[in-house]
Amino acid sequence: MGTFWAVAGGRLLYVLTQWHTLDNWSDLFNVWQGGLSLLGSVLACGIFAPLYLWRHHIPVLPCLDLIGINAPLLQSISRIGCFLAGCCYGRAFHSGWLDAHPTQLYSAALLLMIFFTLRWVYNTKNMHQGQFFALYLIMSNAERFCVDFFRGDQEFYSHSLLGAISIHQWIALTLLCLGLIGFGMARRTTRYGRPL
Repeated sequence: MGTFWAVAGGRLLYVLTQWHTLDNWSDLFNVWQGGLSLLGSVLACGIFAPLYLWRHHIPVLPCLDLIGINAPLLQSISRIGCFLAGCCYGRAFHSGWLDAHPTQLYSAALLLMIFFTLRWVYNTKNMHQGQFFALYLIMSNAERFCVDFFRGDQEFYSHSLLGAISIHQWIALTLLCLGLIGFGMARRTTRYGRPL
């Protein structure tokens, strides 16, 4: 079920930001031809997972923390897939041996660093429930916000004030702020013993 929501969310955000690339309404469902947004998948799973866990009486915050610790590894691997597929490409570079910024590899490397950082925090710090997931939101969305400055495939608002950064950067900035708020609020929750 989580896979369905990840694909649906990824496709929905892609369609909302790239609607001008679709030839007809049936293209909305042609996910096998590409066109998924990783950020849309994260959003959909971030909404679906807590509801699913709550409905099945599974502790929400510990499960979200486990997801947050391990999600950057999956995202890093998916960015290597983006590199191999040629999507999520970077702006022109013209450095002699590179035509464009390999933004997929930038993201893959940074997300892998985030994964190892979260594993280190998990192994060394006694955190409160929900703080690992909040840290994941903070770090992964900071990565997305920064790397998008080098991407050449982003959609921007036409308004000059909003158009300074891409639509995906606005979403990432919002999620980063939610992560900061969540990290502070999680100080009221139960502190973990060992192991998680």
